[in-house]
Amino acid sequence: RSLSPTSEGVSYYEACVRALAEIEAAQSLLASRRQVPSGRLRIDVPLAFGRRCVAPVLFEISRKFPDLTVEVSFNDRRVDLIEEGIDLVIRMGELDDSLSLAARRLYAQRSAICAAPDYLDRHGRPQSVEDLADHSVIGYGREGIVRPWVIRHSDGHLATFMPKARLVLGHGEPML
Repeated sequence: RSLSPTSEGVSYYEACVRALAEIEAAQSLLASRRQVPSGRLRIDVPLAFGRRCVAPVLFEISRKFPDLTVEVSFNDRRVDLIEEGIDLVIRMGELDDSLSLAARRLYAQRSAICAAPDYLDRHGRPQSVEDLADHSVIGYGREGIVRPWVIRHSDGHLATFMPKARLVLGHGEPML
């Protein structure tokens, strides 16, 4: 038994082949233009991260891609990418699920719980996560909102602690 397409089927097939060829040509054209970055790229990064990790590579990027203009703003506030015309934003912490953004984790940030020696002399050294409830902390928070701390114990167990922050800072560097 044999099958053969109708004349309409042949016409449709040929149109699809032409359409696919056009799509491939358009993709090749875009790919060739992307070989060398050009135009303007607006980036927003947290102050401390930007100073330590982004700023050192900006001159190299500028030298390597002379047709690319990079504008970097350094702040920790929530930004509206569309409204502010920002192409790329780097933020620390959890991503707000209500935002429809294309995002990926760059790395896992490690934190430490530290105290000044004179603070420990006056208030004592906490021995457990529960003891932290009796202490005031310097909190990091965007827009004044301090998020709970997630603390991993040596056995791998995770504990959540809501710090009692009497001082909330919007940048990480002053906390040090």
